[in-house]
Amino acid sequence: MVYPAPRFEEPIVMHPDNFVWIPAADGFENKRMGSFGERGLEMGFLRGRPGARHVADSASFTRELLFLLRGRLRLLPSNDEVDPETAWRFEANDAGAAFEVIDDAEIFAIKLPYFGDTARSA
Repeated sequence: MVYPAPRFEEPIVMHPDNFVWIPAADGFENKRMGSFGERGLEMGFLRGRPGARHVADSASFTRELLFLLRGRLRLLPSNDEVDPETAWRFEANDAGAAFEVIDDAEIFAIKLPYFGDTARSA
């Protein structure tokens, strides 16, 4: 295994309370914490009110990891309910999979890097 050369000299320490919420599509707000590297690693927060829906992005070809900090959600199309401190993922080929906010929700979200072999070959 060959590791790439380091890109950062020191760890990055983020202070989420010092970032602002930005209105986004479908009744959500985003708090983008950072985007790293050419492969598209991203992390941040989503916040939504009851009825807001988030749909897995068919154009990004990436996996999404999500962790519900507070509130309640319903995964679609299964209708399974998600309670706080639950983690789940959308795979790169889960285009159209979604969740709907039941109670005011805040979610920590990570878009994993794209390595070219996930959705395009599926």
